[in-house]
Amino acid sequence: MMSAGRAALFLLTLFVLANCKKSPHITANEITRLTQLKVDSIFTEKKIQMNESPSLEEVTIVTSGSENAVAIFTPHEKSYQLLRLQKFSNPLVDAKLIFISQGNGHSQGLLMLGNKRLIVFDDTKVWQIFELKSESDKIQVTKLAEKPNDEVLQIQDQKFRFNGFSWVEWADDEFFPYLDTFEINGENSRIEFTNRGMFATRIILTIGFPDLKGKNISAFLKLTKNIPNAKLYPAGFLAHKKGGGSAPLAYPIIEITKDSLGHNARIKLPLFMHDVGKISLRAVYSQRGTLNQWPAKASHLTQVDQQNYDAFWH
Repeated sequence: MMSAGRAALFLLTLFVLANCKKSPHITANEITRLTQLKVDSIFTEKKIQMNESPSLEEVTIVTSGSENAVAIFTPHEKSYQLLRLQKFSNPLVDAKLIFISQGNGHSQGLLMLGNKRLIVFDDTKVWQIFELKSESDKIQVTKLAEKPNDEVLQIQDQKFRFNGFSWVEWADDEFFPYLDTFEINGENSRIEFTNRGMFATRIILTIGFPDLKGKNISAFLKLTKNIPNAKLYPAGFLAHKKGGGSAPLAYPIIEITKDSLGHNARIKLPLFMHDVGKISLRAVYSQRGTLNQWPAKASHLTQVDQQNYDAFWH
């Protein structure tokens, strides 16, 4: 039998080992070292796969004086590396953190604050900030049955769906172009869309390049193949305007025309791009004999483009 002294020593050793066990989460000292924030408290810590790397990222919400912050870390050489730091001064009132998957190992976080704000973020940037009507707004995220990596964000009765670069208002009976790829790589650049909505006919998808206003277009943008249904119109081209009339374009646009586009059908456009900056995106299409526009309605997420159409900007 073990003596009383040896038993006490054994229990003390177990206690020390248990307390020396490394925490599964990043510590306050490590957060301070990597963010330069004096951490007063850690509101929440969660592990989630935020990007395409197989490692689990550490997502924390911390308070530091009068500030709060979302900090995302990734494992690096037996420690951590800071991926992003987003500070906000709003108080943490009834804060909730939800993660949604966008596929290919990529996730976005929804930070819901009791002060009527909803912040959508990922490991590199804040996507959007929604101003809610009231603190009691019901918010839920549901997956579409046919697309396991496609979610619907519902705020009260209004539905939003991610279109590849922002969350936009969505109705389940409309055409819905999803930007799968926007790759800037010189002569090997490409743009790819998928129709994640309903079947549509006679679609005109318009991509605008507002940051190329006043620039030599050939140095930044050109089509590399003769594709009959894709046209590049330079600045100065006399284009129609919504509501009637026409006016010269202030910046170049690409129009892609399709006679029909079914559910999950794709549009692939090879081209040359270099430092094109922001883009705008909109569409006009026919469905059941009715002419429709996408986006279907203006909101704080849209902006009127040079042809007087509401468009999403990225």
